[in-house]
Amino acid sequence: MKRSILFTQALLVSLTTLLSHFLIAQSASSPAVIHYTGTTPYFLYYQDDFLDQRDTSFNLSDKTKSKHTIVLPLDKPVLIRFSGNDDQLPVLIKPNDTLTIEPLQGRISGGMGQELNFYPFLEKQQVSMAIPDFWSIDWTPKLKFDLLIDEFKRLRDRRLAIADSLRDVAQLSAKFHQQAATDIQSTYIQALLLPFVKPHTNGFTVNDLPTWYLDTLSRYKSFFTHDDLLTGSSLAYRYCLNSYVHYLSFQSKQPNNQEGYYKTARQQLTGKHRDFALFSIVKLYLRETGASIEKSSLLNQYSEDIQDKAYVKNLEATIASKERERNELVTTAKLVNQQLETATGEKITWKQILAANKANVVYLDMWASWCVPCRQEMPNSIRLSNQLKGKSVKFVYISIDSDRSKWLAALKALKMPIAAAQHYRLDPDSKLAESLTKGTIPAYIVISKNNRIYATDGPRPSEERTKTLLVDLTR
Repeated sequence: MKRSILFTQALLVSLTTLLSHFLIAQSASSPAVIHYTGTTPYFLYYQDDFLDQRDTSFNLSDKTKSKHTIVLPLDKPVLIRFSGNDDQLPVLIKPNDTLTIEPLQGRISGGMGQELNFYPFLEKQQVSMAIPDFWSIDWTPKLKFDLLIDEFKRLRDRRLAIADSLRDVAQLSAKFHQQAATDIQSTYIQALLLPFVKPHTNGFTVNDLPTWYLDTLSRYKSFFTHDDLLTGSSLAYRYCLNSYVHYLSFQSKQPNNQEGYYKTARQQLTGKHRDFALFSIVKLYLRETGASIEKSSLLNQYSEDIQDKAYVKNLEATIASKERERNELVTTAKLVNQQLETATGEKITWKQILAANKANVVYLDMWASWCVPCRQEMPNSIRLSNQLKGKSVKFVYISIDSDRSKWLAALKALKMPIAAAQHYRLDPDSKLAESLTKGTIPAYIVISKNNRIYATDGPRPSEERTKTLLVDLTR
């Protein structure tokens, strides 16, 4: 009882000064104004309606300013993540909002009041929805699935209780509460779907799941009815839908690949959910592979299957962009002549690196010493490299560290094999770094023989399909 009273008091203290307005209809491209009062690098990123990541950072060059400003054109609410100082703050922003980020105080003011701070508040309560629950769990046939689902439910119910409490004590709007509840349920279902989307390295397959577990998932098909959440305002709902297609594909005995998912979505979904699922499957296919349109039946049929022509137009533009991108990375003078530094201090150009590896398949790892996910993948990369010894596959690691000493220290701490791999450091502000990372690391690029860019958004070393892909490309 005492803990419950203290929790309610904490809610009241945190929320008494906040406002309660949400999702008012706005005209197209109404800007949101975002102020930042900090002095260390801080940036924001979000996913648009077409699954493309948008990001920008605050310009801190003028040291005389007490706050720095970004004007963000929006035509609808979008879930944005602010990142810096080891913080990751998810915030739902709508057109015409004016917000102030105060990193030292750990708060964001303005805009939608308590609704603006809802997702950060979940993080403070240690029930964040930033990544699927138990993503790092080691799935095995001996896993106690009933206890696992109980824990998933516990997290879901706690999040819902927080949302209900905020609504009751701080007048959280009914519309926002409804979306928050849908996001929370989406995160719960997504956790249940992890076996179908998460790479497994210990021999576990979805065939090891008990029948009752699969039956539990079958009940959620009717959940996917929220057309208004198929936008950048709810990443949880969109991710959940795509993961559910993987489950439906398994149940329909379709191949465990993009073609199988596409066929499943085309047959079992309807309306806007069908359009979005088909679009996202093709979009992911284009990100992960450099296969030309002539080589894929999937790419030859999307324009007829997808009714929303905005999706079709985006896919056509993506295909054209990928072709240009692949060519530019290996031909544009400003990129190929960019100098990098070896671990022993010599200078080498990107053109020379490509030439030295022309006869091989290259698995390019873009990373940095300060990037935690990058470092977490390194043991998997070493393991994969050892498994492919004797194959015509070269592992190339390019760090975008600005500090050479930190780069070398990280190589030593991670026990990276210097002689068996190629390690380089690249100016993080260079055009080549921008082209290879697109502003996000870790990034994995697959280059087939003769320097043909196969995938600019390749799979991670921890994914089972990575080894298969690299071996196939050597043939």
